[in-house]
Amino acid sequence: MARIPFVVPFLFWAAASTATVLDPPKSKCSNLSFKLPITHDSLVITSPPDPNNETQNARHVKATLGGAQVEVSGTQVVSGTFTINAIYCRPHPASHRRHPNREALQILVHGITYNKDMWSGLGLDDQYNWHAAANAEGYHTLAIDRVGHGPGAKTAYNGQSFPDPLLIVQSDFHVESIFQLINTIRDNTQRNVIKKKFDKIIYVGHSYGSFIGAALARLHPSSLNALILTGYSTSINLNTANVLSFVSPATLFPQNPSRFPHSQPKGYQAISTLSARKEVYFSGSYDPAIPPLDFAYLTDTITTGESATLIRTASVPVTGYTGPVMIVTGEDDYIFCHTVGKTCEEIMQDTLAGFFPDIEDSNKGYFVPPRTGHCLTLHYSVGETTREVARFLERFF
Repeated sequence: MARIPFVVPFLFWAAASTATVLDPPKSKCSNLSFKLPITHDSLVITSPPDPNNETQNARHVKATLGGAQVEVSGTQVVSGTFTINAIYCRPHPASHRRHPNREALQILVHGITYNKDMWSGLGLDDQYNWHAAANAEGYHTLAIDRVGHGPGAKTAYNGQSFPDPLLIVQSDFHVESIFQLINTIRDNTQRNVIKKKFDKIIYVGHSYGSFIGAALARLHPSSLNALILTGYSTSINLNTANVLSFVSPATLFPQNPSRFPHSQPKGYQAISTLSARKEVYFSGSYDPAIPPLDFAYLTDTITTGESATLIRTASVPVTGYTGPVMIVTGEDDYIFCHTVGKTCEEIMQDTLAGFFPDIEDSNKGYFVPPRTGHCLTLHYSVGETTREVARFLERFF
């Protein structure tokens, strides 16, 4: 697996130099940018925070993540050319020969305060790398930055600027943008920079990315062939917001203005402390060296528009979609397996039964990795997780 050189170069080379066992055949990865024309009716939030007031924006994100409802005064059309940056990984020919008919693409969609690099495992080794595991099974993978996220966010709108964090970067906008991305890939238009057509699309989401995937399956059920939802349930611990505080990333990382410039709108907010990020994202069994690296190198943002529209998007059952769905959520997930009086397995069963009514039981599955917190790809159980996902998908692909 070609590692993306975005973090921890010393640890990367140290790991490479001490390897004594031959790794499985490596896949080949490349960075891509999709330029997609998108027109969308965005919600107009009544009484928004002052766009220049960092404190107001931080309070807005915290309150709406905690369940505070916002008033809406209609919609406004937003239109432009939006950039979705991605990492595309192809299986090694040896993996492809083992699975010659598995011409399917996994689209990997990150959660809030992350970006596409969360799927690459911090560049440490393939233990934490979703691309490596999926490519070894013969799947192609495409990890995307949702619009407004990742290093390229500052030119994501018409190639010139950050998208408006309140008006544009909302949940349903993400659904529409990913739907347009899938159409571009399926139809193999000139905008498909993969230069390869895929008829089989597997959506893999994490946390907020899972909510986007569920909404996509509801609004455009024929666009997906399978749905894998990680760090997800319909039992949301809204008290999570009490643990978190937020700040603009330029304030948090003043030493990195190229990544988080002061020109970034204040409606883009990041978790302000390592301790809070660790408490919410990590639990159970994990390498204690990982949370500081996660905070330093994988921190991204949540926007005021995302937090304001999250509950609205997350609360609608997925009707119309009848394809395979699998939920994977850690036993110790602070956000989604924290209901008093219920086990995580019971929460998974309730979510599948109540939120996906049109799917046959034979097309449903779940896995609860033990001793695992919310960011399950950075826990020791990640290998078990990817194997269980592979077993589930093998029934359909």
